Amino acid sequence: MYIITSKLLTILLLLTFSFGTYASEVLSLGDLREKVLSNNNDIKIQYEKFNQAKQNVKSKFGEFLPNLDFQLLYLNSTYSLIYSVVPTPSNWFEYKASHELKYAEEFATDSLRLNILKDLTQTYININSQSKILNLLYDEETLLVEAHEYAERMETLGLGSVDETFNSLRSLLKHRQQLFALESIINIQKEALLYVIDKAPNSDIELQDHFHNIDLIPSTVKEAISFGINNSSELIANTFLIEEARYMNTSSRWSFVSFSGIGLGYAADVKISRSRVNELVLKGKKISNEIRNQISHSFIKLDNISRRINIQKDILTASRENLVRVTDLYQGDKAEYKDYIKAQRSVISGKRSLINIKMDYEIQITQMKRLLGLDASAAKVENIDISEVVLDISVNQRRFGKKYISADVIINPGIKDQVLSVVYSGDVINTRLINHNKDFSIYKKIKAYGDKTIKVKVLFTNGKSIELEKTIKL
Repeated sequence: MYIITSKLLTILLLLTFSFGTYASEVLSLGDLREKVLSNNNDIKIQYEKFNQAKQNVKSKFGEFLPNLDFQLLYLNSTYSLIYSVVPTPSNWFEYKASHELKYAEEFATDSLRLNILKDLTQTYININSQSKILNLLYDEETLLVEAHEYAERMETLGLGSVDETFNSLRSLLKHRQQLFALESIINIQKEALLYVIDKAPNSDIELQDHFHNIDLIPSTVKEAISFGINNSSELIANTFLIEEARYMNTSSRWSFVSFSGIGLGYAADVKISRSRVNELVLKGKKISNEIRNQISHSFIKLDNISRRINIQKDILTASRENLVRVTDLYQGDKAEYKDYIKAQRSVISGKRSLINIKMDYEIQITQMKRLLGLDASAAKVENIDISEVVLDISVNQRRFGKKYISADVIINPGIKDQVLSVVYSGDVINTRLINHNKDFSIYKKIKAYGDKTIKVKVLFTNGKSIELEKTIKL
């Protein structure tokens, strides 16, 4: 007989604890977001990996989805990773050095991050919801096994029939086919997530429950549209492209990923030149209209889904009440066994439907957040107080009738670093200043007479701008 010393026992306990701790890694949605979209990661590499994972899922799903009972899963939820918002790879930001294009790239890259984040979140929600459905299917399998065994006993006793036994077996086997298909679909999606976060395909992970915080979503359509347009990475990138096109001396070509995840069409190859200003302006208006329409539609869908959830809860309550009634009748020999099984399956079916509708709700919230530009991890659309920006103009008249205009844009020192450019225009000045030294003043000799207008446009690094105007007498 071996004697285990206290030291050896301690080591064994530590090893046991360690194996138990690392057998299954628990990940939250926040963990996955950090692993995939960390600013320390090269977004190009992460995009390519995510796109490859999407293609692998699409290929593997084909074997199971045609045979999957769509009573188990809603079509739009099931296919979320197949029809990912992440587009097909293109060239990456090839252009001549430029201040505007630098910021256009930053916000365009942020759109790509948001696209990946949206699809990653949908996949996470799918796996969690489908896992809950899978557990309910296992519960239902137990009932079907009992029903088949009961049919066999009844047939043996001469109280049943061959057809009833066969039908119970067929129902059981068909149900197990659904179980196998759903297990496979969950594993395929988990494998895709593991690939994206650089883990082995056979790694054991467990996903925590996730519920969206809807406090950040505006309460009205009008507020949401205003927020979405103000926060749109696509619109801000488009703004910088317009500014570049207006003031560049030679045309250049700018290639980038084609964003189409939420209907915001974007050219994959833009030839930037002065002649394309109007085209880019129209593109910006198109994007704005897309955002308005889709946000309005999302509010309608969220309201409809909320009503469906309430109705399904009522249905589930009725199914549970029916189960209590049928159970009492069955125990009193006033209802058949098959009615008792049917009532139990009805409750399970009601739970399954409720999970599906709640999954649709969570996915719709994810889409709404994408439309609003929330959860961005790279280029933040910071609010800049531009109320203190002042245009200061003075006219100096020297000997021999010479006149000089002194113009300056007075800006709060706290936001001077966030100024990209200052453009003077109007009747007597046409000058563009890039913010190299935080000096936005100009001094110019003029020969004009009468009332003249001077305009200035200040463009900030968050894509916002302010335009001021003054009339002077010469």
